[in-house]
Amino acid sequence: MQASTPQFFDLENQHKNNVELFKKALTTSRFWQLTEKSNAKNLGFYDTETGLINSSLEEFEIFLNQYPFLYLKDQSNKKIATLETASQLLWSNALSDQYYYLSNAKIKIKEFNQSGLKDWKLPFKKQFKSFATSNNNPYRVGEEYKLQSLDKKDINTSIVGLIVSGLQRGYVENIITTDDLNAKGTTSLWLISEGLYNTNEDSCEVKSNSTGYIFACNEHWKNKHTEGIFSDLAANQWQLISPDGDFLQTDDSFKSDSLEQLQAKFVLKNIVLTSIKDPSKKLDPSEFWIDEQLIDLDYTPCRLPKLDTSQLTDPAKGLWELWGQDTATLQRLGYVPRDPFKDVQRYAIAIDFGTSSTVVAMDTSSGGQELLRIGVRDFYQAIEAKHFENPTVLECLDFSAFKKVWQTQAYRPQLNWDWMRASHEAQTSFRDNTGDTAAMACIIPRLKQWALRSAEDNLLHITGKQGVEVVIPHHLERNPVRGQPIEVSDGDIFDPIELYAWYLGMAINWRGHGLFLKYNLSFPVKYPLEVKNRILASFRRGLQRSLPASLIEHYPQVLNSFAVTDLASEPAAYAASALQHLKVEPTDEGIIYAVFDFGGGTSDFDFGILRWATEDEENQGYERVFEHLASSGDNFLGGENLLEHLVYESFKSNLDELRKDRIQFTKPLDADKFPGSEAFVAATQAALTNTIMLAAKLRSFMEDEAPQLDSQLKLDLIDANGNKKLIVLNLDEDVLDNLLAKRIKRGVQAFLAELARVRSKLTKKQATGPIHFLL
Repeated sequence: MQASTPQFFDLENQHKNNVELFKKALTTSRFWQLTEKSNAKNLGFYDTETGLINSSLEEFEIFLNQYPFLYLKDQSNKKIATLETASQLLWSNALSDQYYYLSNAKIKIKEFNQSGLKDWKLPFKKQFKSFATSNNNPYRVGEEYKLQSLDKKDINTSIVGLIVSGLQRGYVENIITTDDLNAKGTTSLWLISEGLYNTNEDSCEVKSNSTGYIFACNEHWKNKHTEGIFSDLAANQWQLISPDGDFLQTDDSFKSDSLEQLQAKFVLKNIVLTSIKDPSKKLDPSEFWIDEQLIDLDYTPCRLPKLDTSQLTDPAKGLWELWGQDTATLQRLGYVPRDPFKDVQRYAIAIDFGTSSTVVAMDTSSGGQELLRIGVRDFYQAIEAKHFENPTVLECLDFSAFKKVWQTQAYRPQLNWDWMRASHEAQTSFRDNTGDTAAMACIIPRLKQWALRSAEDNLLHITGKQGVEVVIPHHLERNPVRGQPIEVSDGDIFDPIELYAWYLGMAINWRGHGLFLKYNLSFPVKYPLEVKNRILASFRRGLQRSLPASLIEHYPQVLNSFAVTDLASEPAAYAASALQHLKVEPTDEGIIYAVFDFGGGTSDFDFGILRWATEDEENQGYERVFEHLASSGDNFLGGENLLEHLVYESFKSNLDELRKDRIQFTKPLDADKFPGSEAFVAATQAALTNTIMLAAKLRSFMEDEAPQLDSQLKLDLIDANGNKKLIVLNLDEDVLDNLLAKRIKRGVQAFLAELARVRSKLTKKQATGPIHFLL
């Protein structure tokens, strides 16, 4: 039998797809600056067309600053121009093979083209004077300010022709003769935009019949940043060379690499790329590299520790996700698959799914027990007891992205913590809210209490950071078919408890623990059977979906052993643990115990006896027996519910102040309405935010050993239009204290009344000794 849902992690196709995505990203720009992640060191510029890596920008700037003049050469080593680095002007004497009249020179220079470099012009006097008088000018000859033109033989031929032509046309002044050129082919008479400029005399004649030589000027790089010059060089495959032959080397070690090899080198060298065309565009090749994705397999969706490289390559380790993949591909990429069936454990997992927090316990292979942390920011931080009380909270950031994956991948879907997160980090966003209704709209708190909502209660609305509002239907029982793989589709409704169970399952079925098929949940004693069954169904789906797809695909028979059951009530489970911890030994008649379990959402009572096993029970392998006699409880007597009542009462006592600014709040599920409550009690995000902000201020009053409460409290609350308003609330410590005392007293009385009803059962059991009250 094969699973109907195939593995989503196809290594070969995933790798090909990654390389293709990298290619698509890389080809959005021709030139990329290469930088090391670790130290931000600039390694040079990569040209996607030539495959060459040019020198770094820093090296290029040093090179420019080192030489006042640099020759610009094309691919064939032909000199195109000379760069004057101070002004960033380009110069060329390629037209100095003859002399021109000023009007003809301006026409001639417009047609001038040097290996694609156009837009030449006659320089202005200021530009040419600076160029000609520079001590480092490679065209200067001798102490005079004469500049070298082309070869003298070429020049003399053209001069004779122009002299004859000039005399025939009647021009007798300003005609350059061979006397103006010395034996080395240099001259001081050059045409500029203003006329004829004599570099030796620093004089300029402005006449239409002025004749002279051309030293063309180009402002192509005049106002460009260094990056722009560098980009032009790479784009045209030009090179700058100093007059003494110095130049910047290029690296061709990547030139013959395939795209896959190139990407691998970038990843290995820890390189990121920045587009020269658009510096805001960054490209990290590792994001498209399968190795990095495998390392983040657990971290990306759940913030579980990143995998070590050895997990991918060590024959003793390997990955469940790669089991059954193409052997040739695995060998080519150097990855090791791991048979998931080897890691199936025989131990059961215990889960206390609470209103405010959830605790997960497991046996270990060494015979000990371990509690798990879910959704902590850093798994390497020092352990604190509170880490094991995992908040029963979800935070939705990008529901559309989450839903697309959640509804298409049944087993270990490739979710992202930036789409949806759970537990401690979600709780931080919830508790630390200072009035941001948008942040509050993302939170789904107290999932267990949400399951208690009836069809008459308002539907839950959440809005992710992307602004997509989601209406969550009332909780439904959706049990997977025993022994059959789970299938998902875009028609599935979103079940927050299923998702929370998946996060728990991912932490449980972690590579360091193994894979588990047996789960036991505890419930409040007075929880309705219908609610229990719905929650169990959600946990069955969520926990099963945390198993590797390869396990389900290759060993579908394991689903016959998969089970999530209601083994014991929360207080009974506590009694079994607490009495052993307190070293209370059983007797033949039985030790009487009574548990008062005051939780976050409910209070549970449980009564029974602890005794030695009878002979028949010993033959069945039991040593001691917990015999349950009775149970009861209060579904709304819990710490978080009491805090909600404190908030509700405080708002009620300040209605006149709230009315002025139309401030609304929420009502606890078991609270009574008050006259006019329809104007104040609302199911909006603003109302919920107001409740949470006041709850944060009142929490210490309820929880601290020496509580203090100011009689007045200033708080920024949200009005019905979503605006912040500074509200002054009057708080009465005695009223709130009496509310707590009255509500808790009612719970204690119910506990004692239940204990009185149990007396007759205790008499029949002939249990003796004191009653052990476990709080």
